[in-house]
Amino acid sequence: FSNQKIYVPCSSVHTYRTSKGWNEYANIIDSNEPNCQVESFKARFYDANNNLIGELQRTYDANGTNITSAETKPYASSAYRVELGDAFTRIQGEAFKDFKHITNLSIGNNVIFVNSNFVSGCTALQTLEFPNVYEECFSENLISNCSSLKKITIPSGTTEIYRNSINNCRSLQSITILKPNGVLSFRDS
Repeated sequence: FSNQKIYVPCSSVHTYRTSKGWNEYANIIDSNEPNCQVESFKARFYDANNNLIGELQRTYDANGTNITSAETKPYASSAYRVELGDAFTRIQGEAFKDFKHITNLSIGNNVIFVNSNFVSGCTALQTLEFPNVYEECFSENLISNCSSLKKITIPSGTTEIYRNSINNCRSLQSITILKPNGVLSFRDS
């Protein structure tokens, strides 16, 4: 049944896609309401004193939305913590490149795709956990030059990992793979 289309009101698409049990269905789509707009979301950026220094806010459609490096760059030199709202479904390449002070990056629960070098040169980043619903592979050069990174948690939805997806992270102590059935493939570039 997971390939069947389920039509729900536009305003409920996000709720169904993220609810336990319902999120197993790949084709939860809006019921063709014109100009379907779903809830508002935010990406928040905080300074060293945990003060909010900026946020990105927009309304997204039923398919979710991206965050790009052009949007995040103004905060690269001053952000110590970043929270991505659950509405983000894709993180584009280099979105958090050279965020030198960031120690904590909270990724929303609905991210299904992260592009190469999304965290690169984040020298203060210590822990990186992906949401359990992440379904794509760990692509080439996904995480690189994060010299303080100690722990990475790879979510259960990950099906393959490129051998060079994690590069030059000298302090890395553990990689936890939450794959329940243990089936995971490794790819060469």
